[in-house]
Amino acid sequence: MRPPVQPPQQGPRARARRHDWNDERSQALTRRVAERAKDDETIFAQALRRVRERLAMPGAERNPSLNEWERILTSCTSSEILETLVESSDRAARLRQSSPFVGVLSRDERNAIFAYFETL
Repeated sequence: MRPPVQPPQQGPRARARRHDWNDERSQALTRRVAERAKDDETIFAQALRRVRERLAMPGAERNPSLNEWERILTSCTSSEILETLVESSDRAARLRQSSPFVGVLSRDERNAIFAYFETL
């Protein structure tokens, strides 16, 4: 009989769950989305559909990032969109909080990133 597998030790930053840790994890997820979008630009069309669906919902006016995402996805080049996804500005951090790229990554991809950040 094999002994039970022990989960990795949670790191001090993961235990603290500070805002910067959350931002870095979110940025890592978005970097992975950007890597996928380099090879599959249909991801941008899917994101635009998602933004427009959310804009049609009651209360959407309380989230100005949705309008900004719509502008980015309709008026920027693919390389400009990719740049926005990976930049580390306050603006990019704010936009990541309303990311229209939900569902792009597989559960395994997301879990691998989450697991890594739990060790920090």
